[in-house]
Amino acid sequence: MSTYDRVEEPQVNEGIFEPRLRPAHVGSPASEAPLPKIITVGQLLHQLQTLDPDLPVYLAVNPDWPYVHRIGRLAEDRQALGNGAVYIAEDGQEDVLPPDVRAQLGWSLA
Repeated sequence: MSTYDRVEEPQVNEGIFEPRLRPAHVGSPASEAPLPKIITVGQLLHQLQTLDPDLPVYLAVNPDWPYVHRIGRLAEDRQALGNGAVYIAEDGQEDVLPPDVRAQLGWSLA
């Protein structure tokens, strides 16, 4: 049995189909599960649907300053970047990102 399941993603803007590998279990290094540089709302929802819906969601944004950030408001701009975009605001920081999460993200623990 493979550690990863193949997940079919919608085509990206350039028309290139790029399937990604989704970890079949929690704790897989992020370096083994590449994502396109820009993901869609649908791709984000698809990833979130594979997780426990009762878990809180945080942002991890900087490997050099690994803190847990709360998610703030959402904004949509239908004119941004030519096709529109959705923005997720950061609403403050909580604590240091746990070492196991940093490892899953492929961020150095040094």
